Amino acid sequence: MLAGCSTTFFASPDLPAASEPADYQALVAKDVASLKDRASMGVFEISPLRRTRLAQPGDWMVCLRTTQKERPTYIAMFLREGRIVHTRLAVAVDYCAHEDYQPLPGT
Repeated sequence: MLAGCSTTFFASPDLPAASEPADYQALVAKDVASLKDRASMGVFEISPLRRTRLAQPGDWMVCLRTTQKERPTYIAMFLREGRIVHTRLAVAVDYCAHEDYQPLPGT
């Protein structure tokens, strides 16, 4: 006789909600200066801060929009506990192409 799967197996553990990072735009602007291809990129714009989803790292994320070789480029930055924990070129699950953007101060 086979037993059915328990729904608690797939449930996420009860973790305390991570607080929204204070002044995330300044934190991101500081990190942008250290990007290895920064000189080849245009002006940076930033999306609103939002919670991560699915298998994204960190607790919060922002998208950056810039140009590289005259083509739009999207970068995803992931934050946890007031610091950036991962940066990558955005992928489909990040939904960066669908965000609203404003200029990133300090860049």
